[in-house]
Amino acid sequence: MRKIVLVPLAVMTLSLCGCEKIETEYQWVDLGLSVKWAKVNVGSTGISGYGDYFAWGEVSPKECYTAENYKWYDNDGHIIKYCSNISYDDSDYLTELLPEDDVAALEWGNGWRMPTYEELMELIRNCDWTFSSINGVKGYTARSKIPGYEKEWIFFPAAGFCDADGSCPGYEGYYWTSTNCGDSNSIQSDAFTFNPSKITTIGYGDGMARIVGASIRPVHK
Repeated sequence: MRKIVLVPLAVMTLSLCGCEKIETEYQWVDLGLSVKWAKVNVGSTGISGYGDYFAWGEVSPKECYTAENYKWYDNDGHIIKYCSNISYDDSDYLTELLPEDDVAALEWGNGWRMPTYEELMELIRNCDWTFSSINGVKGYTARSKIPGYEKEWIFFPAAGFCDADGSCPGYEGYYWTSTNCGDSNSIQSDAFTFNPSKITTIGYGDGMARIVGASIRPVHK
């Protein structure tokens, strides 16, 4: 597991950030990176909203997130798409979600999509992170460290996750990327998780179980 641990500088209360639009109703923030990051999660209308939860590669929220109702498991519990396990005869070796399985691309359109693992790492490396509160909702603000963009920031609500045991919002955050983990662990995919004391990136062979319902923060070129 690849981890990045960041110690928050302070707990803050922040106002709305200045954002622009890309020929769509959805707003983005230019942090000076290779992609522009959306202001809100999929399913949310405000920066402090949790939004909807999605299992990896699924495009609709559910009441319960289990292996039994996961779209890409068959009746025997085998992965039937996005499988890179060399022991499976039907592996397709797809390493990134196709547009038809990317909920950001389907729901938002106009070039929006889920971020890749590399784009997530770029965001983490090039921002200062502070555990903060907006409208009474806890989460992390990511403020750009790129020269000329230092005033720009986005907020990731601590929306928790959904699985068979329920969710834990207000303390932790779980955000999917579009990247799967590869042949060492084909039932997991790469994600971004956090709590008040640390930020963790999970990827390249040690990801989060795909059946978990997590948040989606889209990106745009």
